[in-house]
Amino acid sequence: MTAKELLRLYNAGWHDFAYVNFKGEELRLANFRDANLSYAWLEHANLHGADLSRADLSNANLCGVDLNNSWLEYADLRGANLI
Repeated sequence: MTAKELLRLYNAGWHDFAYVNFKGEELRLANFRDANLSYAWLEHANLHGADLSRADLSNANLCGVDLNNSWLEYADLRGANLI
């Protein structure tokens, strides 16, 4: 799934992206509020300024992800790989 497809699905109301591979995708300023991104592979993705409020990022691979200026209020990061 590409970043363009992901954003189209999210904007259409789909919020379940568990286990999806977004490695290296350009997702700058994306809105993923309340999205299920558990077990997602986001390694080296650009999430600069993204809204991840209340997102489920449990067990996601966030290694090398740009989270500068991202909103993570109430995001579930349990078990996420942040190294």
